[in-house]
Amino acid sequence: MHPKGHLPQSIYPTLLMIDKNQCQAHTRNPWGRSQHRYDYRFRYLLMGSLSILFLAVVIVVIIVIVETSNGH
Repeated sequence: MHPKGHLPQSIYPTLLMIDKNQCQAHTRNPWGRSQHRYDYRFRYLLMGSLSILFLAVVIVVIIVIVETSNGH
């Protein structure tokens, strides 16, 4: 925080442009549902699986490139 608990004057115009009360995307939650459709454990499992799959594909591609370059 700025000394004396005040923000610098140069930041005020930026803060005044953002009004979350007027932004519908941030204020409403239709049908009383949570923001995320799936459970966080399922999302983390899916992201972990996709990350492992991506790394496996990258490793296989590197191995194939090295093997084909050594063959010539």
